[in-house]
Amino acid sequence: MEETRLKVFERRIHRRIYGPCIETNAGKWHKRQNCELEELFKRPDIAKEIKKKRLTWTGHAWKKIGSIVRKTIKENPIGKRPLGRP
Repeated sequence: MEETRLKVFERRIHRRIYGPCIETNAGKWHKRQNCELEELFKRPDIAKEIKKKRLTWTGHAWKKIGSIVRKTIKENPIGKRPLGRP
């Protein structure tokens, strides 16, 4: 759901940046389609970029000895957190 919303937002921004397109033979304006936007903006979509950054951060945090990320992934904690504030 969140990934879809990010893609919709990104396409809306690209449509504002690139604007409408005029047909050469008819002289009519129309909104750019998703495939046209992808051809103009030749970069991976925002959802893929976010996933890539998260994986890089996880790899970076994994290298640190005694990090919470490493403990969580390696030990696979069982049980629930206590209720309330720490």
